[in-house]
Amino acid sequence: MLCDHDRKAFSDLLDEVGETYGQSVSARLKQTWWRLLAERLDLATLRQVLDGHLLDAERGRYFPRPSDVIAVLERAGGGRPGPDEAWALAIDTFDEAASVCVT
Repeated sequence: MLCDHDRKAFSDLLDEVGETYGQSVSARLKQTWWRLLAERLDLATLRQVLDGHLLDAERGRYFPRPSDVIAVLERAGGGRPGPDEAWALAIDTFDEAASVCVT
């Protein structure tokens, strides 16, 4: 997870990506990215995902969006739910009236 002391590096990273695309990234856009991603990943992971985006011949043609970052994280997880989500789904298995598929 991103911490308050990561804000400067986070801002610099978005500026760096923006420069690659010839765009300036506003403070408001940075706040939106922070709000959407701060609870989901750390700075090193964000840098890795953005570097991968920049190197992707197809997706890398366009400035990334937070949804692009989340999609990469979800693909990296193999499409499987995280621990919290898995437990929430597992609770349904105790309901005899519910249909549940377990892999």
